[in-house]
Amino acid sequence: MSLTAQFGLAAILLAILGLREPPNTITVVAEYFGVGSAVSIIWAGVMSVGVACFGASAHAALKAIEKNSEANQAFDS
Repeated sequence: MSLTAQFGLAAILLAILGLREPPNTITVVAEYFGVGSAVSIIWAGVMSVGVACFGASAHAALKAIEKNSEANQAFDS
């Protein structure tokens, strides 16, 4: 259950970070490589991929807990 909470919290925090502007260091590096105008879109895209990954992991962990509890109830009956 703690794994589900940790994955869920990470997904929420990445969603919040995705709504903010990118850190200055990333902006400077992106300008160095010539993609400074796209850094906001890239930042939001990377954060949304992180949200999807952590959200899917939280969902899978929750489903595993539910399956385990169903199996324990069936075994106890």
